[in-house]
Amino acid sequence: MGVIILSNNHFEINNMDRLNIGDHSVLLYEHEKDTILPLVSFIKSSLKRGEKCLYIKGDTNTELLKNKLENEVENFKKYINTKQLQFLTKEETYSLSDNFKADRMINKIKRISSEAKNEGYTGLSITGELSWVLNFENGDKELIKYEVKLNDEIFDNYPVIALCRYNIHKFDKKIIRSIIELHEYIIWEKKLQENPYYIEPAGFIENKKVEYEIKTWLKNINEYKKKKSKLQKQIKEKRNEYEFLFNQISDAVYLHELDSNNEFGKFLKVNKQATEMLGYSKEELLDMKPTDIATNDIIEHYHHELLNNISQQKNIMYESKHITKYGRIIPVEINMNYYTQDGKSYLLSIVRDITERKEDEKKLLEAKNSLQEKNEMLEANNEEIRAMNEELESSYQELDRLTNNLENIIELISKIDVDMSVKDFLSVVLRKAIDIISAADHGMIYLKSDGQIEIVNSVGYDLDLLKEIEIKSSYLKSQREFYIKECKNYKMLDKKKTQAKTYNRFYNLLKNTKNTMLINLYRNKEEIGRISLGINAKSDAKFDNTSKRLLGSLERLTSSYLTLKRYNILQQEFTNEVINSFTNLLEIYDYYTKGHNENVAKISLKIARKMDLSKDQRKKIYWAGLLHDIGKIIIPQHILNKKGKLTKKEYEIIKNHAKWGYQTLKKSEELSEIAEYILYHHERWDGTGYPEGLAGDAIPKISQILAVADAWDAMTSKRSYRDSLEISEALAELQNNSGTQFSPEIVKAFLETKKTTFRENSLLNKKHNFSINL
Repeated sequence: MGVIILSNNHFEINNMDRLNIGDHSVLLYEHEKDTILPLVSFIKSSLKRGEKCLYIKGDTNTELLKNKLENEVENFKKYINTKQLQFLTKEETYSLSDNFKADRMINKIKRISSEAKNEGYTGLSITGELSWVLNFENGDKELIKYEVKLNDEIFDNYPVIALCRYNIHKFDKKIIRSIIELHEYIIWEKKLQENPYYIEPAGFIENKKVEYEIKTWLKNINEYKKKKSKLQKQIKEKRNEYEFLFNQISDAVYLHELDSNNEFGKFLKVNKQATEMLGYSKEELLDMKPTDIATNDIIEHYHHELLNNISQQKNIMYESKHITKYGRIIPVEINMNYYTQDGKSYLLSIVRDITERKEDEKKLLEAKNSLQEKNEMLEANNEEIRAMNEELESSYQELDRLTNNLENIIELISKIDVDMSVKDFLSVVLRKAIDIISAADHGMIYLKSDGQIEIVNSVGYDLDLLKEIEIKSSYLKSQREFYIKECKNYKMLDKKKTQAKTYNRFYNLLKNTKNTMLINLYRNKEEIGRISLGINAKSDAKFDNTSKRLLGSLERLTSSYLTLKRYNILQQEFTNEVINSFTNLLEIYDYYTKGHNENVAKISLKIARKMDLSKDQRKKIYWAGLLHDIGKIIIPQHILNKKGKLTKKEYEIIKNHAKWGYQTLKKSEELSEIAEYILYHHERWDGTGYPEGLAGDAIPKISQILAVADAWDAMTSKRSYRDSLEISEALAELQNNSGTQFSPEIVKAFLETKKTTFRENSLLNKKHNFSINL
């Protein structure tokens, strides 16, 4: 097969890497500049495939080409130094005397390609300028003969890929036509396409060019009809698939056009869920507009503003009300997306029925009871976890009684840090196995994941070599019990996918092994890896029953540890889920805390990182930030969401939320420690805060951080009773209250987190005549 590249403009051949061994391509050009990028793409792809690449100089500016390649090709100089990439003159390549002979050049390509293969390359790629051939006697005939013989003798028999280059102004149009007919594919307008004018080289060899042209073109016409029919069938199948998926969406979907007056037009498309939600048939909805299903108050107060903003914002999410065919009003959440096509404007709306969400908000008392139930569930799960830990401990004790000779293994396990990575742990296990099983000279340990084998570590083997090879996943068979066999480990290699040199090195390494003892590793009865130990061929040692017992015990201890580690991860995930449930419940109750808790958690975490607090402290800070206002659930909603100024009595009730949050969380074993941080997050540095009036360093450090983060987010967020402060105003508030309301150390750390932003926005300080000591 081949490719024709027509280059009228300066463009990059994006799909040149589709060429491969056996492809014969040609670059037709009008100007020298048209050759640079196609040549860069060709050479770059050839080197990537591991081919020896010969560039034969011609019209193209060679130095310009080299400069471009040096920018585009990594390790360009290495390819030049190793002579994998060579820049040659036509005299060096074609062995010119006083003539050009196609047969002589074909024989030379056969020889050079064979040499490239013997040198370890995947094949030979060659690109040459051929316009100069016309200077010789019968040059045009030899040129066509050369192209025919390339197709007939080279590409199906030798590892060659070629890119010929022709300046179309230097050739007769009949020659250009023949060149086109000798290549099967064409790249045109950055797309690789089949060439319908390609004919088999036999038409040139048998001097039946016209006959082959007719035969090939009729065949291509017939194939085109088949492809067109197949494409139409595929389009129909895709359309049906789209319709099916469109109607499977669980939310209602509406598509409608904006008319010339920027008003809602009729629905153009609706899905099955839309008809079920509103009770109309599809035909009825397609004869309606959004104004026909919205309530009057929504139309009067929101639609005009919505239409004015959607073309700028492109996407708007808002709550609305829809009226069913039978008059029932449904609260909905609408995600509206604006786009244009062919000069027209469209709106795609995804509508979700939020009736249940609204009902949940009215049942807040039940939600409080649910929170209590979750606390009890958390405690029950903690009890279950403790029971499972006791059961695991009992298993270890029983294992100890059954394996009296494994004191050093048990000591190893007891010293392992629970935070140690699985790979580090398995490396320790392998070394211990080699130590305690005296017959073993070498070994490896590996894991299976998604059908792939990964070598974790080895003793007595070249680890880099092991990781370089590809191991068949089928080698790790389901084998619960260990077994000993003659060493056939080289069967674990896929010879077809492994380079011969690497394969032979690994084979020579393993054939010197007399016996291998293997045992699989499990986690919750799931097979995840294997330990393999071997004895040198020259050794008199052997694996006996004691060896089997030791390795079996080590496997059980290893598998138990991996199971316990996995269980600890699941326990952590459960705790995170419960904390998120607390936060979500508060956001349903208090309109103005939506996003506030998460903001406080993130700001607190940034401050903690700036202060180099420990990983454990950072985790507690983040959890405390998420739950710092959980006590507000107990505050009556009419007080919590009051838009006007609070009375003194109402404010005293609000102040109790820190104490109520503490009392709620201290009952949980997992959350009791952060309960204290939440209790004191409204204490002031000067001792005038609440609930206990603590001052200075008597306030827990985490509570000090929460106070700054809470105040910053409150000041920079809009509330019902006031607008948000400007950034400069909020910063001034922090500085002015440093040492009175806030800890100076915490304020300084917070400002450090903002340091980059302040430097980039130098106008901020100038505008407000405001400076920060960073």
